[in-house]
Amino acid sequence: MVLPLALLMVTFARASDGDLDPSFGIAGVAYAGIADASSYSGMSMQPDGKVLACGTHATGNDHDFLVVRFLADGSPDTAFGTNGRVSIAFDHSPYSGYDQCSSLAVQPDGKIVAAGSTKWNIGPAIIGLFAVARLTVDGTLDPSFGEGGTATAVGTQALISVAEAGSVALQTDGRIVVGGQLMATEGGPLYRFALARFTANGMLDPSFNGTGWTEISAISFPQSDAMAAAVALDAQARIVIAGSNPHDAESNANSDFAVARVLPNGALDASFGQAGRTLVAFDAGGSGSGSDIAYGLAIDHAGRTVVVGMADTSSTTTPNYDVAVARLLDDGSPDAAFGDAGKVRVAFDSVPAGMDFARAVVVQADGKLVLAGAAQGASSRVPLLARLADDGSLDPDFGDGGRKILHIGTDPEIGTINRAALAGDRLFVSGVEKTAASAFDYFVARVSITLEDPIFADGFE
Repeated sequence: MVLPLALLMVTFARASDGDLDPSFGIAGVAYAGIADASSYSGMSMQPDGKVLACGTHATGNDHDFLVVRFLADGSPDTAFGTNGRVSIAFDHSPYSGYDQCSSLAVQPDGKIVAAGSTKWNIGPAIIGLFAVARLTVDGTLDPSFGEGGTATAVGTQALISVAEAGSVALQTDGRIVVGGQLMATEGGPLYRFALARFTANGMLDPSFNGTGWTEISAISFPQSDAMAAAVALDAQARIVIAGSNPHDAESNANSDFAVARVLPNGALDASFGQAGRTLVAFDAGGSGSGSDIAYGLAIDHAGRTVVVGMADTSSTTTPNYDVAVARLLDDGSPDAAFGDAGKVRVAFDSVPAGMDFARAVVVQADGKLVLAGAAQGASSRVPLLARLADDGSLDPDFGDGGRKILHIGTDPEIGTINRAALAGDRLFVSGVEKTAASAFDYFVARVSITLEDPIFADGFE
């Protein structure tokens, strides 16, 4: 009788996770120090505890990559670039360019890979390419990478109108995988999943599909568009890419989660789903025709694919979105041990017909899933967190019954978490937050969490 009582007391006394860590930055939050942040941003952790964030910022008539580095306490790292900030331009002179960094990764040698998109106008036409840059540890462009530290892809002028990269992943052999979407003019315009792989020196890798890039078109998915948002590598170096696929070819509405897996040589993996791709339909609305949109992706410790985003639960023409999570087994089929036939929805429902979504997911060492994104408030959007147990149920030890709203901005708050990462018993999240009447800045926040002993996480508690 003594041991169960002791365990009960420990559980009762443990503080709820999800609170901002006041020892980081100012009250748990650090800012990049700009006023014109865009909606998308990236983040990565260094092994020494420093935190990197990226986005875009205005430089005259152009917008360039912005990369910011914070020390472990949240203060700017003055040894990086200029006062902790680096600007990277992809030159399209004489045209004005818009360069957006949306993902970061740190190589084992400490060099920093920043990935996103570069766009420019030629007359009425918009041209866009995947854009990758590599920085040395002090923030200077690495001359051994690409052309002076930068590289671009995808496709050919005949095929591509606009390409947008949303995510980057590093292979153990030093090659760099960038995933996103392209809008093809061929038979379109249609969006398609796109992947590019670069060698360690920044050249397109011809061992990947013969060209260094591949696209997964409407032929691979049942309907017109396939819009990608995230990419990850599994233990076998297979590339998983996730996004959304509308099943209304005319309006591009009423979409499902779309996931594809590609072999290291660039070919679709026939052992996954149907010929390398699968769709996940939540169909949570009463009419069964709502839009399900995926934004984030992770591979868990068991090799399962976890995809997060939002699902429309409304039975009317007015949408009402909940956070949505799907977990797939190695063959692409739904994991029946997770939620309802492999699917979970988390409703914050601060307002009727609101939009609650997750843009990132991380897997704790104990197998629990932390979701990060935004919830619709009474007059604005606020950053959200949620934590799920291995079976998909909300974790009562996190926040308020498994849910947490982070209050970090001005009143009224407007903010979104785009990325999340774990470092021991600290959770780092980054995104965009309103800081003044018309100013938006990139932020990094540190959140306290408790990791269970994996023995107890396996069900022996």
